[in-house]
Amino acid sequence: MFLILVVATLVPAGAHAQVACLASDVSGEVALGRGPSARVKLTKYRKIVEGDLILLMPGSRVRLTYLPMDMAEDWIGPATLRASSKGAVDEAAGTSPVVTSLGARRLGIEDSTILRDQRELVSGQFRVRSASRDEPLDARGLRALDDLRALCQHLRAVSPSGDGTAVIVYLAGLERLGQKAEMARILREVSTAAP
Repeated sequence: MFLILVVATLVPAGAHAQVACLASDVSGEVALGRGPSARVKLTKYRKIVEGDLILLMPGSRVRLTYLPMDMAEDWIGPATLRASSKGAVDEAAGTSPVVTSLGARRLGIEDSTILRDQRELVSGQFRVRSASRDEPLDARGLRALDDLRALCQHLRAVSPSGDGTAVIVYLAGLERLGQKAEMARILREVSTAAP
């Protein structure tokens, strides 16, 4: 059985480009440009691919989360960002972001399929096999789940209000632990909160 939850719409061009990061929070006027496609409004939980252009109007904000690099970047406009898996670069003013370490590397989620295998370009669109049940966890798995929950609680406490980094990290950790029913529950909550 496949459960497909859609949190946002797709950007049509570049469907097989390498994912660079995820937009875990967006406020104000922020646009996404990809190749020759028309610019669209950047939304929370959207995947950003290598070479994407992110345009921030004055006072706008975007947080870009990089699971493989275990960090997040906070940008404030005006800025014209060129996306890269090594971090975005402001092509207009040359400003720098505030960089935050996530502390998630110890969980082994930096190679999550949320970034690596999902080609839909929207982080909220996942295929969850056998979503009706979670894999049984031994004592080590239960400790890993407790560690994941503690880290996500910490991320929520230190992240800006409304930021989705903790959700992204939690989904990646649940995926690694085979907790697919829990993933489906969280995705339902996310799709309700951020339609």
